[in-house]
Amino acid sequence: MVKANSLNVDYFEIKRLHKLYRYEILNTPPDAAFEKIAILASEIFKTPIATISFIDDKRIFFKSIVGEINVVDIPRNNSLFNLNLDDYEIVVFNDISNLANSPTKFAFQVNDGINFMASAPLVSKEGFIIGSISILDYQAKAEFSSNLYLLSILSSIIMDILEQRLTSRIVIRTQRDRLNRVVHDIKNALTTIKLSSEIIQTKTKENEIVQTLTSKINSASGNTLKKINSLLDTSSIEAGRYALKIEPCDLLEILETVYNNLELVAKSKSQDIKININNPLPINGDKSKLTDLFENLVSNGLKFSFPNSTINIGAVSDEQNVVIYIKDEGLGLSEDDYDKLFKKFVSLSSQPTGKEHSNGLGLFLVKTITDLHHGKVWAESKGKNQGTTFYISLPRAVVD
Repeated sequence: MVKANSLNVDYFEIKRLHKLYRYEILNTPPDAAFEKIAILASEIFKTPIATISFIDDKRIFFKSIVGEINVVDIPRNNSLFNLNLDDYEIVVFNDISNLANSPTKFAFQVNDGINFMASAPLVSKEGFIIGSISILDYQAKAEFSSNLYLLSILSSIIMDILEQRLTSRIVIRTQRDRLNRVVHDIKNALTTIKLSSEIIQTKTKENEIVQTLTSKINSASGNTLKKINSLLDTSSIEAGRYALKIEPCDLLEILETVYNNLELVAKSKSQDIKININNPLPINGDKSKLTDLFENLVSNGLKFSFPNSTINIGAVSDEQNVVIYIKDEGLGLSEDDYDKLFKKFVSLSSQPTGKEHSNGLGLFLVKTITDLHHGKVWAESKGKNQGTTFYISLPRAVVD
């Protein structure tokens, strides 16, 4: 077990913080698993307050608090929660008010009345103390040692949860990295196939059979590339690498690009795409990502609409925002569908009308791209077979 006094203190603290940060627990929202453990501690020891906290560089971060206290973090200096990082025993303050130079006021910056505290350290498998589980009371307690070993058991449960989550993240990231390498290799091969088929088409315009075959190869490889790009985008989002390049751009130009990309798809089902916008409309965003967003929505409308139907696209705006609508004449949404919209790998109640493939990622990417643009997305439908309208609200660009 690592001991602070056996190493350079600064080095020890760097290693301790490195381990704490690996758990990815700081600045995270309330968590049901930790909340239950804090409640259990409060119930076992009959104290009005129980906390689970982590010792950062200069502050104490509270992951869970049971009791009438509303803080997220407090300064680390002089805090009762700043444990001796070389002491692995349970710390007990039976009567804080009698302590010389009492640090009570630092225990919680909203209340100076804490008079009892017992803390069990949270110790990593390497021996680093990263935080504590504590019970507190407004009443001083002359003797309080009964069942305190249970606090250590709760501490070990917390560490088990952290270690299991850390292990899971490592496994998932390793698998994802391997998958990404394979997917990139497949993508490169498909890109070569697609480009080769296009070259053959330009060289053999007089051969109808070759034109037909290469057209099918081009179409199949193109569709597969789109699916692979969706998987890569999803992986980038989950890894936190999905960066945007925000700049003023023209909504009409983006929608015209989407129209050109999907015109042949629409014609294959005798469908039409109508853009009901006549003038440039400036918005702030990443042009490439917004093209993906609207292409996903329009493609979705074509996929779930019947032949000879129309996808209508329009927009309304004010000084701050532009709201774009994409209205189809398709299968519509059921009540259950609303809860599933924008979730990854989820199938809705309707099936594509032309037996097209759906990977369950399109609407998830739409929601993610919209959120990254600080926008909003929602859908409305009057019911089955009555079409669906998707709305996207995006910040409007400021034009001098």
